[in-house]
Amino acid sequence: MYSYLKFLYCFLLAVANGYFFNYLNEKYFHYSSAGNGLTEFSKTAQVLLIVLIAPVVESVLFYLLPHLFLRKIKFTSPILLLLLPALLFSMFHLYHPVYWLMALVGGIIMNWYYLHSSKNPKTSFALLVLLHSAYNVYGLLFVQ
Repeated sequence: MYSYLKFLYCFLLAVANGYFFNYLNEKYFHYSSAGNGLTEFSKTAQVLLIVLIAPVVESVLFYLLPHLFLRKIKFTSPILLLLLPALLFSMFHLYHPVYWLMALVGGIIMNWYYLHSSKNPKTSFALLVLLHSAYNVYGLLFVQ
């Protein structure tokens, strides 16, 4: 039961993070998200990219591979194990500064979940992809 609560907690934190930074952007900065390059795709392609493809690819590139590399070189700092992959994730979401900061905080939330969701790396990876997909579905349905 505890793992379901951890998933729900991280999902709600990620949603709150998105709303907080969207509020800041709308109130103070007014950056457009049109620069993310997805507007040129059909709605079906956008859904496939955002809900299925991006969570898997981003989880491999920004969480799984960095953690495998950091473990291989015997890197053990818990703070940096949390922050480095999240920073890498956010660097690939540089549509505008507010979105980058939102992605950094979201990346920390997702990376924390990846690190603490399971002792089995395959299960942790699958749960991270599920969390990322759920967050993206929420964004598609309620934020855009």
